[in-house]
Parts: sequence; C-alpha cells; structure tokens
Amino acid sequence: MTKEERSPFRLARSASLPGEVDFDPLGGCLDAQCAWRHFGGKSLREAYDLLSTKPIHFLEDFMWMGPSAFTYYFPVIDGFVREVVGDPEQEIEVASAGAAVGAQFDGPQGRFLDSLVEEVEQLLEFVALHYRRYVPPSKGHRSILRAVEEAAKRVAEYKSQA
Repeated sequence: MTKEERSPFRLARSASLPGEVDFDPLGGCLDAQCAWRHFGGKSLREAYDLLSTKPIHFLEDFMWMGPSAFTYYFPVIDGFVREVVGDPEQEIEVASAGAAVGAQFDGPQGRFLDSLVEEVEQLLEFVALHYRRYVPPSKGHRSILRAVEEAAKRVAEYKSQA
C-alpha cells in the first residue's frame, strides 16, 4: 500500500466545508462553539496542521463537533493517530483521540454514514494492533487500550441501535 493509499486525506468528503450550525447543531453548546472557532472554515490539511501544533489542546474539540462537522474532519484525527510515533506525550494524545471518537457515538447526536462508521472501526483496529508504537513499553499502554476498548464499545452499541 502506497503512502497515498494510507493517507487519511483519501477518505471521501463533501466538497463544502461544514458551517457553524454543523459544529453546534442544537445551538448554545460552548464546547462546540469553541471547536468552531478552532476548526471552522479550515481545510482538512489546515485542520491537521493546527491539531499537530498542540494535539492535547485541540483533540477535545472533536468530542463536541456536531455529526456533520465530525464526519468532515474525522480524517484529521485518523491521520494524526496513524502518523505520530514515539513522543512521550503520545499515550495521552492517542487516548484523548480515542475518547473524542468514542464520545461521538455516545448519545443521540445524530446518525452517521456507514462509511464513517467503517473508517472509525478501521482506525480503532489500527490503534489496537499498533498501540506499542506510541509509547515505550516501560510506560505502559493501558490508557490507550482502555480508550480504544471504550470507543469500540460505543461504536458497537451505536450500530446495534441502527
């Protein structure tokens, strides 16, 4: 598989950027509005570059995006998690990414396309198989595995309600 085939930016997305209402569909969610201020109007590449500057600061925004915005920007998390390796803070960042993804499938926010659910499952499987790449074995990997297991459980529950 070539690097282009592995790139998260290969994942099909609509041509139009999500608007403010896509980030905060119910209106009044301060966290969703914060996500809008950070990511609103950004291309996938721009959003990825922003996330890469300070992941721990921006990952939580993905928890609060409305379903349309999350669907559009999911390749940013996908790319970040697949491409980062070996930083001492990686365990926290990857666990935070797992929590952000899992939160999207917890509650009645809306329905996702089957293709997005498949993309999420593929990313969770990737992390479960490659969790050792994020931190040295002496640091342990429990928080990453716990986040992946919890996210996978939420996705499975979501799918069972379809």
